[in-house]
Amino acid sequence: MSSTDSISTSGSASPDDQSTPIGLIECAASLADGRVTSAELVEQALARIAATQSTLNAFRIVRAVKNRFGSVSEIGVFEMREEGLVGVDNPSAALLAQRPKDVSGSVVMATMEGSRPLLVEIQALVSPTYLQMPRRLATGIDTPRLLQVLAVLERRAGLTFGQHDVYVSVAGGVRVAEPAVDLALALALASARSDAPVPEGLAAFGELGLAGEVRPVSHGAARLAEIARLGLAHAVTAASSASGKGAPASPDGLRVSRVSTLREAVGLLDGARVRPHG
Repeated sequence: MSSTDSISTSGSASPDDQSTPIGLIECAASLADGRVTSAELVEQALARIAATQSTLNAFRIVRAVKNRFGSVSEIGVFEMREEGLVGVDNPSAALLAQRPKDVSGSVVMATMEGSRPLLVEIQALVSPTYLQMPRRLATGIDTPRLLQVLAVLERRAGLTFGQHDVYVSVAGGVRVAEPAVDLALALALASARSDAPVPEGLAAFGELGLAGEVRPVSHGAARLAEIARLGLAHAVTAASSASGKGAPASPDGLRVSRVSTLREAVGLLDGARVRPHG
């Protein structure tokens, strides 16, 4: 645990505190005069507090809980090694390092951790079922979100899953809870259903509405920049921006397909068969 040199009242931090190490509050603290104070009082006296969580496979995220001199949306990604925690300079590349090639049901998605874009792999497996009620299993994605995306795919894109078990996962132990995963999840499911790999170098992000429309999400420019930085060639996203001021500019060397409907997005997959709903 590291903290300021002395305990002072809330709101009395000096500019010198800007060099204060991150404070990790885990227990009560003893003051100089012998009195014991709660962790909450110690928390108010610190300039910065961070918490760690193990959500990225072997990686640990250090997330700001309090920062008097900056944003709490910043994160750090570290890996535990023999010598201790070591910073991961390129977590997106590390998360995609084991991604298989030419396999159906695998789509790269640009998600946000705080204000930091990360590329993760969405995997889907669709197989014929021998049960009266097909399985629907999700790891790293909320099951209600999976069920909703399946319903939209069936009703708006003509893909049927009623006689198939469906398994989805975010590779690497990542958990994605934001609506931006909808489009990548739908493309992974469509790819798995038709057993046709998505085009090489494709990434996607966007929210799906129940009418089959593709809605924009926040931080579109940052997500596109991360896709381009990792060397992917093609991004699929909504036709407009979350701010309503037009779509974000496309980074150099990145082809961006801006789609308005799920049917348009599924049509970009080689070999994916889109049929009228019947």
